[in-house]
Formats: sequence, structure tokens, C-alpha cells
Amino acid sequence: MMHRDNNNKLTALFVLLVSGFWAGLAFAETSIDSVRLHRAPDHTRIVFDLPAPVDHKLDKLANPDRIVLDLLDASLGFDVNTLDYASSPIANIRVGKHSDKTRVVFDMKDGVRTRTNLLKPIEPHGWRLVVDLFDSELQSPAKTSPEPEKKKEAPSEPRLMVVAIDAGHGGEDPGARGPSGVYEKTLVLQIARKVEKRVNDQAGMRAVMVRDGDYYVPLAERRRIAREDHGADVFISIHADAFTDARANGASVFALSSSGATSARARYLAK
Repeated sequence: MMHRDNNNKLTALFVLLVSGFWAGLAFAETSIDSVRLHRAPDHTRIVFDLPAPVDHKLDKLANPDRIVLDLLDASLGFDVNTLDYASSPIANIRVGKHSDKTRVVFDMKDGVRTRTNLLKPIEPHGWRLVVDLFDSELQSPAKTSPEPEKKKEAPSEPRLMVVAIDAGHGGEDPGARGPSGVYEKTLVLQIARKVEKRVNDQAGMRAVMVRDGDYYVPLAERRRIAREDHGADVFISIHADAFTDARANGASVFALSSSGATSARARYLAK
């Protein structure tokens, strides 16, 4: 009888210890110790480096314009006053701690479009919460009365063929990594600049760069920049692959087909 009572006591003690362990995990906060800010020509990107995924909520408030980001069950151990946002639409950044969340408020100089993404780990980064603030001039303009159509004048000289050169990846998206440690985003930008020069050396052609620095441009924005901002006739996207076998070499060229894939292999690669 005494032996059974001792077993019951040990079992109860074990249950209490396990319960306490899981309760501690349930209420453990995620500590965010690194925040980065990048400025691109058309948007501002704020990156919260995370040790694990964090739930969040983002709201836009007006009068005055501000963006409110709630980081649930998280604490912020980074001094946001060290971020350089002078060239961005952000006027000030404030941080407040609540019982179950950390609130980050971005006081804005101008209205912006917002987007958030929780990115999975990719070398050299771990989990990241990315907040993109797109400049107000990218918003669709209000509809106005159409202006009288102007008579088109004959061009004084032949129109140049516009070639949009898109260096893949950039910013928070480094792409593949080579054996020497160089990232794809760096290599393809160097290649793109060489292609830009080669195109501009050709008579009747003009090159435009979709990305001319180390910042991320979403895929849809790359097409928009080429089509709407520059009226490009040709869109060339440059990427570089990495492989585990150093004997791998050569290049691959993929061209858009208006009639569909030309083979099963092309269909597989297109996907």
C-alpha cells in the first residue's frame, strides 16, 4: 500500500513538472534583437529578424498617417532609433510594450501602400518578418475627365528599341550562393551592368535597368517597371544557378512562347 502511494505521489509530481514546463513554453516570448531598413527607389522595406515565426497584425491609421504593427507574444530588444529612415516616408518610429504584444508605430510623412510577408529561413538569414511601404505615387490615380486627344505628330527619328534588363533577386532575396561565398544577387547585378553597356553600344537600342542596386523588387513590380515606366520592347531576366558539382557549367536560355510549351521538358522547367 505504501509503495502504491509513493508511485501515485511520484506520478503527480511528474505531471506537475511537465505541466509547468509546457506552461512556461506557452507564455515564452520571442525576443527580436535585429531590425533592418532598406530604401529602394519606390518603397521602403523594414525587416525584423526572428529566431522563430511571430504572429503579427498591421493597421493603417489616418489623421495623422501612421502604420501600426503589433508583434504578438514578442519583445523587441533592438533600438529603432539607430535605423536610418531619413530618405523614406517615415517621420518617426515609436515602440510600446503591452502585456501580450509589442506595438511598433511608424509615423508617416506621406500615405503609403503596405504589405507584410513572413519569410522562411534562407541562407544567410533565418525567419524574417518583412514590412514593405510602397510610395504613394504608385497608387492608382483618381479618375479625371479625359483630355482632348492630341494629334499625333510623326516622329522626327526612328524609335529606339528599349531593352529592360532585370537582375534577379536582390536585398532580402540573395538567391544561390557560390563556392567562394558570393551571392547570386551580387553576381547577376554585375552581369546586368555589362549587358546594359553592350546594349547601349548598339545602334538603335537603349537599355534600362529594372534593379540598379541591392534591394528587392517583387516580380509583378519588375514587369510593371519594364512595361509602364520604360515602355520596354524586350524583357531580359538574368539569374545564376549554383550546384554541388564544380563540373557543372554552361548557360540556359528560356524564351516566352505564345503558343505554349514546346516539349514535356520545357513544360517542366517552366513550372
